[in-house]
Amino acid sequence: MADDLAAGRLVRPFALSIGGPLTFAYFAIFSPGMMQNPPARNFIHWLHTEAQTDGTA
Repeated sequence: MADDLAAGRLVRPFALSIGGPLTFAYFAIFSPGMMQNPPARNFIHWLHTEAQTDGTA
């Protein structure tokens, strides 16, 4: 992830960050109303599904 930040592929939107090991730390922040939006709900579901895979698929 640090390489992606340095290369500009990822952009940190806020100066605030969560400390700790980066391994297996995923956070998705969304408002409860987003679950009423079908494309957003599908994206959130996809994120959740991907986070539960072991990465070998």
